[in-house]
Amino acid sequence: MKKNSSGMTLIEVLISLAILTFLSISTGRFIRNSLKDKAKKTREAEGQSQVRDALNVMKRDINLAFNYHDINVYVYNRAEKVKRSLQQQEQQQNNSDAPKTGQTQPDQGQATAPGGAPNPSEFANSGQTQSEFVPKKEKRLTHFMGTSEDLHFTTRISQPRRPNEKVSDIMEVGYYIETCHPKGRPQAESSDCLWRRQSKIIDEDVREGGSSTVLVENVKEFNLSYKGPERETEWIKEWKTKETINDYQKDVFPYMVRVELVTTHKQKDYDLTLVTSIHNPLNIKEQLETKFNENPQQGQQQPPGGPSAPGR
Repeated sequence: MKKNSSGMTLIEVLISLAILTFLSISTGRFIRNSLKDKAKKTREAEGQSQVRDALNVMKRDINLAFNYHDINVYVYNRAEKVKRSLQQQEQQQNNSDAPKTGQTQPDQGQATAPGGAPNPSEFANSGQTQSEFVPKKEKRLTHFMGTSEDLHFTTRISQPRRPNEKVSDIMEVGYYIETCHPKGRPQAESSDCLWRRQSKIIDEDVREGGSSTVLVENVKEFNLSYKGPERETEWIKEWKTKETINDYQKDVFPYMVRVELVTTHKQKDYDLTLVTSIHNPLNIKEQLETKFNENPQQGQQQPPGGPSAPGR
């Protein structure tokens, strides 16, 4: 009788080795492709993260842009203009109603409008020539100076300050492109970088002073555009509240800012676009003028049986 062999034949061993080799190669390829894919996604995330983080910083600063108006100066100038207008009207009324010879004229200085309100004649300087009115000038230190390539403005400090720290709640912020060297490699080739400048001292020139830090390296494109009063439907390349030839921009902040940023990270381009608004443009002068001009006769209504009374 023949005995049954309990071992594996040479052919079976070779087949097993071939299967194991095939599985090992397939598994290695799968792991290698997974690692490459992970590295690629990590590079993309890093590139997008740099652009996104920079735009988030810009968005915060733009949202909190602060435009200060001294309302007292504006109200004073407006009140003086109204007062002098009433004085001129009163003088003209007095001249037209002058009594003939022999008639007595009531004391205009004691006249009152119905309800006990003072008569405008109390404000009139009858017989006197008014001096030329020189409006008070408002000293302005908050500005918004933006072009297609750089942006400088005043904004509020979002982080709470330390107790008793004598620092303004407003600061100057600027964004611009300038060359820089890679971090930790001063001898390496320089590239265009996006810089952020900030200064806690508000001075005459919102574009100068303070210290600067790099937000993004290897910038290929950086474009800015703006929308604001009288330009709500189109993006324009420049908005300057100072040193401007456009009256609609003088001392007036825009409503929205668009930022286009393209950077290169590990030989690949990454671009993002930010469109954000200034939450409170605080164009108070513009709002007050609109309110006053809505009803030009406001404050000059004729009371029954008497001349016009000053507006409240």
